Amino acid sequence: MERYVVILAAGKGTRMKSEMPKVLHTLKGKAMVHYVLDSLNELGIKKVVIVIGFKKEMVMESVNQWKSNANPDFPIEFAEQPLMRGTGEAVMVTEPFFTDHHGSLAILLGDVPLIRKETILSFFEVAQSNPRIPIVVSMKLDNPTGYGRILRDSDHSVRSIVEEKDASDSQKKITEVNTGIFVLPIPQVWEHLHSIESNNSQKEYYLTDIIEIYGKRHLPFHAVQKENPLEFTGINSREQLEEIEREIYG
Repeated sequence: MERYVVILAAGKGTRMKSEMPKVLHTLKGKAMVHYVLDSLNELGIKKVVIVIGFKKEMVMESVNQWKSNANPDFPIEFAEQPLMRGTGEAVMVTEPFFTDHHGSLAILLGDVPLIRKETILSFFEVAQSNPRIPIVVSMKLDNPTGYGRILRDSDHSVRSIVEEKDASDSQKKITEVNTGIFVLPIPQVWEHLHSIESNNSQKEYYLTDIIEIYGKRHLPFHAVQKENPLEFTGINSREQLEEIEREIYG
């Protein structure tokens, strides 16, 4: 089964308080998105599509520099998300790059630099055992504040993800949370992705809504729970960047 990857890298990252694209902020002197590419480099990925938006030329230049230094044959393409209306839209703009492709499409985040290649490989291995069932990657946190909670049915299939601001008191006690990483079967998933709507306060298309769409159609959606939360830490501010640097490198 072929392996494909989309990396979401379109955002500005307003909390970084910088005019630099979020994914180009550096951890120990290296751009965050380069860490993600390093983890993919030896996994036999058939194609990587990087979704760009804010200051796209800077991101393209940085990625192309990584490619020329690390692996000139690495199959990278760029998809533009001009309006940047959420993660669901970001994945949808990549559809033309996967016309007639069949396999597993991992959705990774350009601001989650600590994910290891072994972990990414494990997602693909799970997907291979059930190639038509989409996966959301979850983790358990002692303090899940701020994260979307994973809601499961009695058969352990995922029913939906509820964001903290929308969660009831009982739902807030759930410690299994969304990492933002998905593995989706293509081409089957595209028709479901196109059903995502932007009827929310932000007027954005959320990738997490795909889970509820599958549920309404009585189709299974699995969650794969991983053990090391540090790998899935998204960096949203300079303070977080410095904190991660201290934790990893001392």
